[in-house]
Amino acid sequence: MNQLVEPAREAKQILDEFCPQMYGIVLEAKERDRLNGIEEAKKNLLLVE
Repeated sequence: MNQLVEPAREAKQILDEFCPQMYGIVLEAKERDRLNGIEEAKKNLLLVE
């Protein structure tokens, strides 16, 4: 049983650390895209198709 529990705990620790970082990275990227006008360009591209 311990062979299963320990890897699961380690995986949970990694996810607990990684997920909040990824959330922040995604927010930063979206804000950068917004500031650079990329979102507007995407919308215009979709209208052309």
